[in-house]
Amino acid sequence: MKNILNQSLGKIINERILVTGASGIIGKQLTEYLLLLGAKEIVCTSRIRRTSSDKRIIWKKVDLTSEDEMQEVVKERSLIFHLAGIKYDTVSGSAVSSYGLNELITSNLMKCAAVHKIKKVIFTSSALVYGKPDKLPVRENHELRPISPYAKSKLSCEKILLEFASQYPLKIVIARCCNIYGGKHEPETVIGRIIQSIREENRIQLYHLNTIRDFIHLEDAAEGLIRLGAYDDSKSSAIISNLTTSRGTSIKELTELAQSYWEEQGKGQLEVMEESPDANIQIPELFLDNSFLKKITDWSPAVNIEEGLKRLLDRELKDSLNH
Repeated sequence: MKNILNQSLGKIINERILVTGASGIIGKQLTEYLLLLGAKEIVCTSRIRRTSSDKRIIWKKVDLTSEDEMQEVVKERSLIFHLAGIKYDTVSGSAVSSYGLNELITSNLMKCAAVHKIKKVIFTSSALVYGKPDKLPVRENHELRPISPYAKSKLSCEKILLEFASQYPLKIVIARCCNIYGGKHEPETVIGRIIQSIREENRIQLYHLNTIRDFIHLEDAAEGLIRLGAYDDSKSSAIISNLTTSRGTSIKELTELAQSYWEEQGKGQLEVMEESPDANIQIPELFLDNSFLKKITDWSPAVNIEEGLKRLLDRELKDSLNH
């Protein structure tokens, strides 16, 4: 956490903050940084009952699809970090898909934000709203052509925020995030699969090694969100910014870093197996331009992929290294 504890960010501690999705990897880091800045109280939502040893954190078990329950957590807040969402379509037997729930939650949140005169809502969107890019790195004004249902749901949520910002005196920030890593990874993510396959099979087995993506450490992502929350633009009710490193890294490079790490630990060489190497991939390359975010907030990423992945492997493969 470079220079986050400075005067320009300190004013955010006077806000009455709500964090939806606070139990996720980015939510945990964001909340930790807000406390370090000196936040006096943070209301955090979760689908299950949680408690905290820090009395400044107030956990609320909330069904965010219920507008009535949303009203209870939004009232008396002034700044909202909206991180809650479903990335994988896991809801079965529901009239609304997982991705439809993202839109419902965001719509409920914005209705409540308008009623309770919230100052600002910061929303984590996705780099995938751009679809297959025409030019790299991708700037914020690139045409939006989402391909996956998840990306389409994120764009729908963006449109909901923009619509409310045009009708009510509240400000919105849309942060289009690339691949955030550094926390507890699900096996559905590429880094999660690297970790799982090393643990379970003592090798790396992945799809599409030549695919290029932009990987940002959760510490840098959390700081970027806080800087966007603190940024004050009196001329605009809506800000859209990429939250990214502007560096493309191939899946093959990730495997090579993991192989080097494994060898440095004296564990020998990891075999890398590519599944379906000839399969077509819809978006072969995607990394974003972060110059706008740097310009308006003086933010820049501090943790490169080499350092960040090593830290993660140190933590997640500790037990494997002892055998």
